[in-house]
Amino acid sequence: MNSVLILVALAFLAVVCINWTLMSQSTDSVAFCPATGQCNCDGADYMSPNHPWKRDRSLQLKDSPKKLLWFVQISDIHISEYYDENRIRNFESFCAETIPAIKPSVVIASGDLTDAKTKDYIGSRQSLKEWEAYQAAVKDSGVLSHTAWLDLRGNHDNFNVFDVHSPENHYRTHSVQGGTHLRSYKHTVMKDGDNYTFVALDASPSPGMKKPFNFIGMVLEKEWDVARKLEEEARCSSFSVWFAHYPTSSILAPSPGLRWLIRRSLVFLAGHFHTFGGMVPVMHAIHRPHGNLELELGDWKEGRRFRLAAIDNGLLSHATVHFGQWPIVLVTNPKDARYLLPLHEPLDLMRTSTHIRVLVFSLGEVTEVRCRIDGGAWERMSANRNEPNLKWERTVMISS
Repeated sequence: MNSVLILVALAFLAVVCINWTLMSQSTDSVAFCPATGQCNCDGADYMSPNHPWKRDRSLQLKDSPKKLLWFVQISDIHISEYYDENRIRNFESFCAETIPAIKPSVVIASGDLTDAKTKDYIGSRQSLKEWEAYQAAVKDSGVLSHTAWLDLRGNHDNFNVFDVHSPENHYRTHSVQGGTHLRSYKHTVMKDGDNYTFVALDASPSPGMKKPFNFIGMVLEKEWDVARKLEEEARCSSFSVWFAHYPTSSILAPSPGLRWLIRRSLVFLAGHFHTFGGMVPVMHAIHRPHGNLELELGDWKEGRRFRLAAIDNGLLSHATVHFGQWPIVLVTNPKDARYLLPLHEPLDLMRTSTHIRVLVFSLGEVTEVRCRIDGGAWERMSANRNEPNLKWERTVMISS
């Protein structure tokens, strides 16, 4: 048994090394933009003159709730018919109570929706009972009436599945998106004159092997062509957010590689590794030379984690939240300096902003929000829907 595990680990390391080699080869290409009928529509690239903040330098971050969109990611739910009954119960509560309290424009469910393991925990099989539980939790909660639910397959959802048309592919019949999108797809949200495109990348191998042999994602030529088309269409968005089950480090893709393909995106969201048993609780990276962000989310299965993220006038902020944690607070301006993306964000907006901006959510009514800077006095913030604001002297934050 130990020798088998060693061989699997060596194979995984070899695949990752090959993937890094593929991703190191980078070339560019000319793209056709279906929205305008023109070439090189690079709207999602902040360095492009087509970006809204290059067209209008009079924009300023004040107390307006406009040009603000927030969304939620959940990953590695692992609904099981054999283990941890609270897992599905908590997920039902997440759909029925947490999401209505947050009111996100989009919920991303980035794979491993079900566990697909045998009762002895050794083998794997697709369980219709698990898929029915997932479908009921989402649909019966009513969450689909007030948010876009973007789900995607993970490796567990693909165990023992010969192809997407296989009767074992319950994602096709019991997920939200599977009936319309068997693999990769995109979804666009229009708000306040901006369009936000969410691109789902299905890197599930075909055929799907048994546990534990589909740990690595693969984007073969056919799916690569689909992904490139989605990327070209996403260029015409104000912002693009990519998500997959597998992180980029564990996806095989044709040259010049996945990180090259997503170089114009604001962020790439993933799951899959479950924080390596708690040893790596924060798995975040800024990819060079393109300067975009990759965020892997810890699992719902054991950790009951989800992510709240917001794009506030082009500035991306995010926080990992544990289920049952209230209130939920996310500061959107000034954003966390560790995640500044100068090639993709209008960072000058923070320098010229007039207000601290915070998203606050609670199951109960939020009656008051107070803020202080560097141990100073607590000051009351004014409320604007879910976003309290506090007028501030920005030189306090940027003085030497």
